Amino acid sequence: DLRKDLGLERMPPRTPLKARVVGVLDRGDYVVEKVIFETRPGFLMTGSLYRPKAVTGRVPAVLCVHGHTKRGKTSGAMQTRSINYARAGWVALAVDATGHGERGHIGHRRTFAAVTAGLTLEGVQVWDNMRAVDYLMSRAEVDPKKIGITGCSGGGNQTMYTAAVDERIAAAVPVCSVSTLRGQIFTNNGIGCQCECVPDMMRYGLENAEVCALIAPRPLLVLSGSSDRVFPIRYTRVTDRHLKRFYAAIGKGNRYSYVQRPLPHGYPRALRQLAHAWFARWLDGKPADATWREPETKRESAEDLWCFPDGRLPTDSASLASVAHDLAGKLAAKLKAPTTKAARAKLRRRIREDVLGGFAERGKLDVRDRASDDVVCGLGGRQGH
Repeated sequence: DLRKDLGLERMPPRTPLKARVVGVLDRGDYVVEKVIFETRPGFLMTGSLYRPKAVTGRVPAVLCVHGHTKRGKTSGAMQTRSINYARAGWVALAVDATGHGERGHIGHRRTFAAVTAGLTLEGVQVWDNMRAVDYLMSRAEVDPKKIGITGCSGGGNQTMYTAAVDERIAAAVPVCSVSTLRGQIFTNNGIGCQCECVPDMMRYGLENAEVCALIAPRPLLVLSGSSDRVFPIRYTRVTDRHLKRFYAAIGKGNRYSYVQRPLPHGYPRALRQLAHAWFARWLDGKPADATWREPETKRESAEDLWCFPDGRLPTDSASLASVAHDLAGKLAAKLKAPTTKAARAKLRRRIREDVLGGFAERGKLDVRDRASDDVVCGLGGRQGH
């Protein structure tokens, strides 16, 4: 179960968002609202909501997520696509991911211990994004049936997983991220961040193709660069072949597309234009326009987009470590020591299978004498190593 692998079963009930707008930037044809809301009690998410200055009725919305960047929602690509979505008549919500932007102190790369409480960093990010969808749906100008999501790199993986588990997402565009799990393991000595790793995925036969297939029959556009060294294209092509066959098999072949461009890792203009056209088609019902080109935009300084004066959450706000600590305490309080032989055997089995991931079956031990005093028989390793 993907939700279980992500740790979403450990997430709290949907508590009040306590959303507030702490500042507004009027840019003529569009407006930027600085928004703060709680994805769980005390766990703050900061974002920039871009909307047309004049909105009539309900319009499509796009959740913009990002990968590894200290700038978070204020990065150039995030601002540019959000501005152009607003100019197209839509709403765009650009958010700071866990451990980035104004949420830097929450924790990101140094959060391995959270796994012991049943939390995964990818799962926390997916939950944050699901609450961001809740916020979009609370807005009077947003059409709740026309919400899309897009992001690059780690943001592309967030896009994939969020769209897979949250069926309120009507269209998705992951960029420079869709690969294969086997490919990720063998690229650059393995994935560089635990936010890309979801426990037990391959153990239960799940690959990126299966995760993306959960998005179907909703529209899915996969974008990549042929010279991407972070998520090499050869692995993306493997997943693409599976997805083409799957969407065709369910009679929705026109709702899936894969496009590559001769580009490195990133979300440049050429890919942003393709994503824009995809959302225009599937969220706004407009015909494909091959002539549309992304116009130049004036970006804001990071300081102008900050929700807090110093660009940092209050130090007393919840962090990933504090959330994991509180959850671990609640779980520990429920523990009961096994008092029977059967209960102890059951606990050992759960530790072996669920915690340690299972062991290989014991085979016949191959013991070889290499006629050397410093060789350990059986393993062939040297003493002291």
